[in-house]
Amino acid sequence: MLWSAYSSHEYLKSPEEIVGDLRNASLAAGEIVLLHDAHKGTVEALPAILDLLEEKGLRSVTQAELCGRQVRPVPSSRKCQPSTV
Repeated sequence: MLWSAYSSHEYLKSPEEIVGDLRNASLAAGEIVLLHDAHKGTVEALPAILDLLEEKGLRSVTQAELCGRQVRPVPSSRKCQPSTV
């Protein structure tokens, strides 16, 4: 699966620059936005990115939802647990 939009060199950018890059991208339903959670600026930009998607009439979904696959719920005991790897 390939992405449709991303913020080039996001590891060097501020959250505002990342959001600006995505604001200028022509996003539409079904597009995939590549984000790396290893970059602090991306993590900090995420709330504004989600707001931007909403402004454009879009929402975030999982890869499985995008592909129309049946999604099994994650047991609540496994949600948001830190990785042990």
